[in-house]
This record gives sequence, C-alpha cells and structure tokens, in this order.
Amino acid sequence: MAKKCEGLLRSEVRLTKPKAIRAFTDELITSDQITDLCAKSQKIFLDVFEWIVPFGDFLKKNKAVELICKKVTDAKIRRRMLRLVALIPEKKGLLLAQKALSYRRIPEVMWEFKNIEISPVTISKRLDFKKLDNLYKFM
Repeated sequence: MAKKCEGLLRSEVRLTKPKAIRAFTDELITSDQITDLCAKSQKIFLDVFEWIVPFGDFLKKNKAVELICKKVTDAKIRRRMLRLVALIPEKKGLLLAQKALSYRRIPEVMWEFKNIEISPVTISKRLDFKKLDNLYKFM
C-alpha cells in the first residue's frame, strides 16, 4: 500500500476550539455551523494550510539569501527577511522564528516572500537535492 501512495501528500485541518470556528462562520447554532463549515471547507483548508506552509520554492539557504538580496528593493524588509531565514533553522520552525523576530508586521514579510516565490523555510545542508518546487503548484 505504501508503494501505491508514493508521491501523495496528506494533510488535515481541524478546527477544535470555538474561537477557530467563529473565525470562519457567523452561525450560532451548532448544526448551522457544521453546514456552513462544510460549504466553505475548501477555502478554510487553503487559508489554514497557507498560514502553516509558506508559499514558494524551497531552496538551500545560500541560494535563498542570494535571491532575496537581488529581488527585494526595500532595505528594511530585506533585512527582516534575511533575519527570518537565519532564525528558522535555529528555532526549528517558522512560527517560533517569527516570534523570535519580534516584528509586528510579519504578514508584510511573508507577502514579500510570496511575491518573489521563495519559501522562508530552507533545505538542510545534509540533503542532496538543491530545490523543492512550490507545494501549491500540485494542488
């Protein structure tokens, strides 16, 4: 069975807290909430997945830094982007790196990564391949 599934990616999104449910529906009655969430399920999945998995190609750190320096004209944003790329391996994750960056306008930084089509998450030195294509191209 594992051989048949090679090349497939599976991910799930669970809205477990009432606050998360309220973010996607205005309904008050539980049955109405379920109906509304089912109708919007694809949009909800993509919104949450986009928040967790950054948009863009995954590259080695030195190549990502080179492209950021070449393509980003705003010096302030460029500095923040380079700092975020450096923090991710150190903090072992995107969310912890964003918190360590301690910058209020993280969506602006992430939007700039999206514009230049590079993921802030880089590929480890130990891995042989140099690039992973954008996951959203396959969806």
